[in-house]
Amino acid sequence: MNSIKNRIIKISILFLVLIYIVNIISSTYAKYLSEEIYTVANVNIDVTNPKIELVDIKSEENDYIDKTSIININLKLTENNILENNFNKENIDILIENNKVIPHFYELKEIYKEDECIFYQLKIKSIKESGKLSIKVKEGCVIDKGNNSNQEIILETNIIL
Repeated sequence: MNSIKNRIIKISILFLVLIYIVNIISSTYAKYLSEEIYTVANVNIDVTNPKIELVDIKSEENDYIDKTSIININLKLTENNILENNFNKENIDILIENNKVIPHFYELKEIYKEDECIFYQLKIKSIKESGKLSIKVKEGCVIDKGNNSNQEIILETNIIL
């Protein structure tokens, strides 16, 4: 009986030593944990609307502007993430005293692009009506990736024809 008891004690001690060794080994490996970072998504939230501004106005022929002058109006569209760009003649109205007019000659062309800006030149000639000239840009002609669109804006030229 004594030998069985000794044998059980030896097996128990051996079992405890094995558990202790396994514990030490796992603790040793725990000192050398590596941390890995995974980028799941890069979220860029766009909350700004596309912006359209009047940059400058010039006459091609004279130092002054009248009804027969070719008027060059430079516009700037500011937006970094354009999804849909319908900034064209159909979305721009020429106004005299807040009334829509159709000039004899009227074109819009893109001049150049920068990082987040597109510059356009609007040419207008031969407006028959008299009064203060302004330009209306319709809402929603430029939409960005955040589904923001430009607001309707009336750009005052301070030109009286």
